Amino acid sequence: MIPRNIQPYFETTNQTKDGSSDIIKGVLTCCKSHDFEVSAAGEIKHRALSKMYLFLENDKAAIEARCKKCGQVIPVFDSRSDGYEKCGKKTYARIPMKPVRCRKCQSGIFSVGIQYEYPDRQELDELEMPEADRAFTWIWVTLRCSKCRAGYKNFVDCETG
Repeated sequence: MIPRNIQPYFETTNQTKDGSSDIIKGVLTCCKSHDFEVSAAGEIKHRALSKMYLFLENDKAAIEARCKKCGQVIPVFDSRSDGYEKCGKKTYARIPMKPVRCRKCQSGIFSVGIQYEYPDRQELDELEMPEADRAFTWIWVTLRCSKCRAGYKNFVDCETG
């Protein structure tokens, strides 16, 4: 159960059960490659030890990945319309994005790891949740620079419901 718009590009690496939640981990793949130009909307904050995180700005944050080989744009997450509490609600116009750059080498090419937490499938069925594939309760996005291999664990760390 991965958001429909991500499914063709999502390669599952691990799936586990944590209590009543399902945890699904994977990486974005397009053209048999993991290299993406990443863009984000929101506030990118830098922390000690070369850490970097995306935070809400004006109550919104979004991230998308563009395949380096074919140019396909993959909307990874939009806080205005994705997640358990927003699922099935209004969709919004695309918001302006800014490129994400590696703090160490300034490259803009990353591999993109995504981890979703979903409530138990039975809960989603009982609630007759529209678009259950988008009803995740938490999302984590980790970036790894394709040039210098610097990692940005939990660049996105967002509870959605």
